[in-house]
Amino acid sequence: MRGSSIQSTPPPLLRGQFLHLVFLATAITLLLVLSNPGPAYWQGIPVSVWFWSALSIPILHQVYVLLCWRLELRSQSVTSRWGLKRGFRIYTIGFFVLFSSRFLSLLLLAVADQASLPMSMGLRWALATPIFLVAGYAMFSVKHYFGFHRAAGIDHFDLAYRTKPMVRDGMFRWTKNAMYTFAIQATWLFGILGASRLAMIVAGFQSVYVWVHYFGTEKPDMDYIYHR
Repeated sequence: MRGSSIQSTPPPLLRGQFLHLVFLATAITLLLVLSNPGPAYWQGIPVSVWFWSALSIPILHQVYVLLCWRLELRSQSVTSRWGLKRGFRIYTIGFFVLFSSRFLSLLLLAVADQASLPMSMGLRWALATPIFLVAGYAMFSVKHYFGFHRAAGIDHFDLAYRTKPMVRDGMFRWTKNAMYTFAIQATWLFGILGASRLAMIVAGFQSVYVWVHYFGTEKPDMDYIYHR
């Protein structure tokens, strides 16, 4: 996504991260009070462990992206050491392992905490179906029109991508940021279908937290990358 202000130098490593820290401090404090996983176990592991694991992975993912993007923009830390092709491949392995783990950890939490909400199967499917269709089309649009390399931030590494036009096809016709507006809503499916209160809490956290990443990390980077 393109920013609206000119940034002539790469943003400092911690630019925008005050918002990040304030959000995490506030959200984690509230979750300590409100989540109350209880003493239940699943697979011999406390449900509270499954909950905090599912919550920690999005944090690890977004901190990983922050460090890789900013260090590459400021000093080419990845590409100067491994080259563009190999360096970006190494980065994307970490990116997609953590990205996939966001969904896997939610699935495991939903199973560990299943039926903690009084929801009939009819209601679950009624809520899940439109989310599945919208988020699924958004994911398709990202893959087909935008590309997973661009979604992972290749424009931080490869100068050639900085001249590519904005995507206006598929779900991107309705929003400039289909990934954060629609695709991320797929995280709600696990809590809804499993009737899991804790999985829905984590899905809500993720839905807000990606926008913290956008305003704190991605937008300052885009202001520099596309308005030098």
